[in-house]
Amino acid sequence: MMAVTLTAGAHVHAQETVQVTRSDDKPLSLTLYGAWLQERCDPIMILSHGLNDDGSSLSFMALSFAKKGFNVAVMNHPESNKDTVVGASTEEFIAASHDTYKFKARMLDLSAAYKYATQNCQPEIQVMGGYAMGAALTVLEAGAKSKLPIKGEDRFTAYIALSPQGVGKVFSRAAWTKIVKPMLMMTGTKDDTLDGETYISRLDAFYGLPVSGNKRVGIIKDATHQDLGGNGKRKVQTQMNHFAAEFLTTLSKGQWRSSRMRSIDSRDK
Repeated sequence: MMAVTLTAGAHVHAQETVQVTRSDDKPLSLTLYGAWLQERCDPIMILSHGLNDDGSSLSFMALSFAKKGFNVAVMNHPESNKDTVVGASTEEFIAASHDTYKFKARMLDLSAAYKYATQNCQPEIQVMGGYAMGAALTVLEAGAKSKLPIKGEDRFTAYIALSPQGVGKVFSRAAWTKIVKPMLMMTGTKDDTLDGETYISRLDAFYGLPVSGNKRVGIIKDATHQDLGGNGKRKVQTQMNHFAAEFLTTLSKGQWRSSRMRSIDSRDK
């Protein structure tokens, strides 16, 4: 079981951008939050943004967890950032969201980011999180089985998936049954999909997880897809940060406890 204390004010809240090199020799930009230069092995968090976006959208979570003692690295995925699907139709955007090339590139990004984050030590607490396409990457890394020729390595101690994909082009009904590590998922009652499904379809991912006593989903009332990705209401961002911190804290205490946040419909398994 994890052992970490989330403490406010534990870091210098500096922000900087570094360039790392992937295994295919292509560059990747990482936006860093926290105190990466301090000579101690602090918890790490690596975040993955959605399709047609960049890492700045997840700054709300990165800043929050940097203040709680994490070194946070937000990936800026070059093959699926703001410049990749400009002017695309809904059908083209949907196709891009399950494009094999883009997912393989994101997995290369993740490996490069993880190598950078653990170059000096192997922190006891290592968290990965992502939104939309980044959430799909997160659950793939955690051990989900994909319809695409992509496989994660389960390198982290806990995972956070914001607006996860349900059954569809990437995941089958049995895709999530092998995920054993702690997993937090979040969606909203207005978190509709591009193909017209409601947030209920996103719950496929949570209900597909095995019962292990460390899985949780939070459904935020009236939260939209944009809200969950950091491009919407500040109130939702605050709720998400508190919910995620509560999840990691209850894990760290060694005794699983139900959420106490009345503002979010929380379900455990």
